[in-house]
Amino acid sequence: MGETLMRSRLRVLCFVSLALFLSGAFFVLLRLSAAVQPFVNAEIEKAFGVPAGAGRVSFGVFPPALVIEDLAVPPHMSVSRVRFSVSPASVVAGELILAVDLEKPALGGRRNKEGVLSWQGVQDRFVSYLRVPPPIPLRVARVSIRAGRADLVDELTGARVQVDGLTSSIGFGRGDEASITAGSPSVRVDFSDGRTILGRSEAALQVAGRDVFIKKAAAVVDGMDFSGAGNVSLSSEGEIDLSWRARGPIEKALVLAGRTEDGGGLFELDGKITGTLAAPLVRAGLAVTEGRIGPFRVERFSGEISASRKGLSVGRGEAALFGGRARGSAEIAWPDGRVRYAAEAVFESLRTEQIGPLFRRLNGGVPIVSGSVSGRVDLKGDGGEPWPREGSADVEFLGEKGSSLFPRTPAVRKARMTVTLPREGAGSVSAEAETEGGRIDLKGQVARSGEIDLAGSAAVEDIGPWFAGLATRPAAGAARAEMKLDGRIDRPSLEMTIKAGPGRYASVPVSSLEGRVRWEEGRLTLDDVTALMPSRRPGVSDGRFDLKGSILGIEKPVRFDLLLTVAQGDPRSVTAMFHRDLPIELTADGSFRLTGTAAALSGRGTLRSGPGEAYGQPLSAAQVAFSLSNTEIRFDRATARLNGGQAEGSGRIGFDGSYEADLNLASLPVSKLSFLKGVDPAGARMEGSLGGRVRGKGTFPAPGVDAEIVSSDLSLGGRAAGPLRARLFTEGRSVVLKADMKEPAVQLDASLAWAGSRKWAARLAFENVQPLTYLGPGWQEKGVARLSGAGQIQGDLDDPRLLKGEVRLHAVEASIGDFRVANQGNVVLSLKEKTVTIGQASFAGPSTSFNARGRWEIGGAVDAGIEGHADLRLLKIVTGEVEDASGAASFSASLSGEASSPAVRGSIRGAGGTLRLKSIPQRISSLGGEIHFAPGRVLIEGVKGEVGGGTVAVDGSVSLAGLKPASFAVVARARGVTIRPWGEAAVKSNADLVLGGAAARPLLSGEVRLLSGRYRERFDWKTKLAEFRRRADRPRAEAGWLGKAALAVRIVGRENLWIDNNVLRAPVVVDLGLGGTAARPGLVGRVEAREGTILFRSREFRIVNAAVEFVDPRRIQPVMDVRAEARIQSYVVEMSLMGTLDRFSLALNSSPPLSEFDILSLLTVGQVPKTIAGRETGVAAGEAVSFLTGRMQDVVEERVRRIAGIDRFQIDPYATTSSLAGAPRVTVGKRLLGDRLYVTYSASIGTSEEQIILLEYRLTDQIYLVGERDETGQVGGDVRFRFRFK
Repeated sequence: MGETLMRSRLRVLCFVSLALFLSGAFFVLLRLSAAVQPFVNAEIEKAFGVPAGAGRVSFGVFPPALVIEDLAVPPHMSVSRVRFSVSPASVVAGELILAVDLEKPALGGRRNKEGVLSWQGVQDRFVSYLRVPPPIPLRVARVSIRAGRADLVDELTGARVQVDGLTSSIGFGRGDEASITAGSPSVRVDFSDGRTILGRSEAALQVAGRDVFIKKAAAVVDGMDFSGAGNVSLSSEGEIDLSWRARGPIEKALVLAGRTEDGGGLFELDGKITGTLAAPLVRAGLAVTEGRIGPFRVERFSGEISASRKGLSVGRGEAALFGGRARGSAEIAWPDGRVRYAAEAVFESLRTEQIGPLFRRLNGGVPIVSGSVSGRVDLKGDGGEPWPREGSADVEFLGEKGSSLFPRTPAVRKARMTVTLPREGAGSVSAEAETEGGRIDLKGQVARSGEIDLAGSAAVEDIGPWFAGLATRPAAGAARAEMKLDGRIDRPSLEMTIKAGPGRYASVPVSSLEGRVRWEEGRLTLDDVTALMPSRRPGVSDGRFDLKGSILGIEKPVRFDLLLTVAQGDPRSVTAMFHRDLPIELTADGSFRLTGTAAALSGRGTLRSGPGEAYGQPLSAAQVAFSLSNTEIRFDRATARLNGGQAEGSGRIGFDGSYEADLNLASLPVSKLSFLKGVDPAGARMEGSLGGRVRGKGTFPAPGVDAEIVSSDLSLGGRAAGPLRARLFTEGRSVVLKADMKEPAVQLDASLAWAGSRKWAARLAFENVQPLTYLGPGWQEKGVARLSGAGQIQGDLDDPRLLKGEVRLHAVEASIGDFRVANQGNVVLSLKEKTVTIGQASFAGPSTSFNARGRWEIGGAVDAGIEGHADLRLLKIVTGEVEDASGAASFSASLSGEASSPAVRGSIRGAGGTLRLKSIPQRISSLGGEIHFAPGRVLIEGVKGEVGGGTVAVDGSVSLAGLKPASFAVVARARGVTIRPWGEAAVKSNADLVLGGAAARPLLSGEVRLLSGRYRERFDWKTKLAEFRRRADRPRAEAGWLGKAALAVRIVGRENLWIDNNVLRAPVVVDLGLGGTAARPGLVGRVEAREGTILFRSREFRIVNAAVEFVDPRRIQPVMDVRAEARIQSYVVEMSLMGTLDRFSLALNSSPPLSEFDILSLLTVGQVPKTIAGRETGVAAGEAVSFLTGRMQDVVEERVRRIAGIDRFQIDPYATTSSLAGAPRVTVGKRLLGDRLYVTYSASIGTSEEQIILLEYRLTDQIYLVGERDETGQVGGDVRFRFRFK
């Protein structure tokens, strides 16, 4: 009985795995003992417990066989053909030996989510049926399957398995032995996520009792190879000894595992399964080559994996990954139900840029610094706990060029973090980083509860490189921050105290930046963050910017609550930081508060400014109140004051490009408006005020504006103008300007299209406009000019070729006194195709008639001409140098060629003309000659005139470069010309001068011969000395283009040249060389007087020798050498004057000898100190008064001399002999008898004493008779002889 039961169990084992239940049909047929199909079907239903049957039943003769066709066990199983073959020999032996062959068996069904098979009931019924012993001895020797098929759906995994072409053979020996082979060329598994796996498999088993020997088991699944072999015991001990191997592409393994990551590379597992069925132990060696799972890449990996029911471990793991190497081990154990883990790893030179993608996958947005990481990690802990039980980590980073935390920021040179977690107590953390020009240090503790307490600092030598990656403008300056990190590690709080400066942002200096910043639970709090910025305005203290508030939220929506306060702020500096340097010179105070979220912002602020300037416009004060939202900036009120005027308004600017504005203008002074600066034609000052209103509404691409400007008190050049009314407005897609002024009568209409083609047009009308009237007195003196006419012009800003227009002047008039020139017919200026044309224009007046025409291609050629004759009075309008003129001249001229270098042709002829120039006191009369113009040259022929009783003639030529002089070759001759170069100097001379050389550096050379002259201007030492010091070495700005001319002129005069003034009366000899330039002339030579008298302290000194030397060719610096003597009472006083005007020495000597003070007393009061004891202060006071009142005294003396017609009138302080105080002394001198007799009278005011009378009569040039009455009343006489030695 036991043997039969064991055999039944073996049958169940074999038949169930290879459709054994199908072979049961053979036993049913034997029991029926009949080959009748109804009985076969009934037995099949009995065996399976469901309605089933065969399509056809038949018997074979040799070998004996029962064949069942189209066997069906709905709904799960069907067989195309089942053949039961009986071995004839077994029949004789009394034991039937069967062979069962199944062709095209098919099995279909499903497993539900609870793991129950849909055919489980049928299977259980069939197994029970097999357990019933057959009525005769029976043994199945072989079961074979050919072309089997299965279709199974697993609701638990969502997979559908399809097997086609299944081939199997099971051979049964005596006892409990069996051999099994099976294989399928096509296995397909479809998953619900769309994955499909294709493969094939084969196996060969040997069963001996309770032992199963797997000789071969192999499968190929989507390019992966699986194989195994070994023994499994089904005994109570259940020992296992299996070897297995798997290898293939990692990407296929990921698909098989149901993972969606991309994969690459190859894996290979080679291992064993040992132990028992109750406690298996799995060991395997894993090797990976060029592996990749998502962002994780491994160039090479090898290690040992061990798994059991108590834990999992990875040992001797070595990997080449992320450009470096790593080794380590890990273990997870759960022996008592509690999970424990331990891991250690050592890694070196791992490239961060290769690790980066993995970090970004785990935590997007983590900045990656390029470089390498090395270190070690050792951790031990319990599952379910947030922190390891104990462990340590030491990680070091080495940077390289370009190892920046953010783009374009300094490289991180190196960094290191050390974490130690002891078995008991809190852990310690130490981190440090070194960057280019900076360093960060952080240390502290981490409690096992997750509390952290870290502190440190950060310092950078220059924040500029850091801002380069975070801001659009360059920054510079040092910064330092003290940091504190506390809270929990999953909810940390960071507080920093920042100090920076001095430095710069953009081009703006920043004195300092200080404040506290705290980050806690998603809130960034700013406490007293203050920036000080120096003002660009002199004398203004640093501007202060204070920022307070918070920013809440690290994810959207972020909520703001910020307050910015400004004191003494510089708007120019702020705009230069974030936009560009704007011309704003203001100092502003105010505040701005920003609240809300990025989707719902709300801000409001005010700014106030005192006197300053914006865009060159001076302002007295300004104020603006504004608000901010997500859609617009609204200016609730903006006010600007300007010297009593005001602009006030409101408006808004939408972030969608729309805007609105309403601005009122009142009493804005024209002279203070910057946009009108420089609009003063020819220096005529514009005065008055403007008012009006400006309104605007629209978008920036399609603007709308309506502005009205009015003025009723305009003046130009001191003459009333206006009233003015102008309107600027948009009309459709055009901007229109209409302006009207009553005086001068001008009307302007203009329009410009701002969309599409930018066409524009303008119309101008004016009547009786007198332009010279508005240009100030200097222009009004030129005469009167009147213009009347109208014009229009149009064009396209994008195409200059379309510019065209016409100006028609029906009245053009110029008049000077009763002289008037006016046009004869309209003067028409036309513009077409970039060509300006002036039609034939005729002008006429007294002695004047000329025609003008012209044509100019803009940027090209010019062709113009003028011809006729004109009264020379027209020159008064042409140039301000002409004071008066008479006569006429004929002229003809043409201009042709390129406008940049035109050719001039023509001539000017005149005769009998008269000119008076402002720079020459004499009138030029009988002026005549010819001037001819040829291409590149001007010829001067026979230009002559009479000046100062003599004649002047000029001839020569001037070479031209375009219309400018290039070189000169001009000769001037003067004969007998008397000129008055300054004051009361009159000189008659002949001159021969030549102006030659290049225009950039011409040379004036020649000789001036002085024939006669007299210099009478009064000379005061104190005044002239001060003037000389002020003018020394100062170039003459008025020299104009002639100032560049080098000078080489000799000036000589030997006879009839006199200096005759209050200081000197003597004939002089002149021999000078004039050099340098006209702007900075220099003199070399000598002026000498060998006879005459010098007046000093009311005393006449006879010249012994007097000369002035000029020795510096670069400037005019006279060096004096004068010696003269005078007889006073019984003393002969000698005066010596030497040196330059600004540094000279005056020496006084006497015979018999006296001290200088005694000599000064003798000169001042006519007595030596012993006779004026006690009156020295009077002498000193007199000298002081003389010096301090020198200039006023000069004016008084000069005017009295001219009115009285005398030759000498002089007032000097004088210490009288009868008074201790000084009294003024008056000296009068007059030449009589044709200069042969000279009378001098001197007396002190307030006394009839101390009068001096001096008579000097010239008998010959060498003999003089002198009579004198001195201060004491003594009378005497002398005969003086003068000798000249050569």
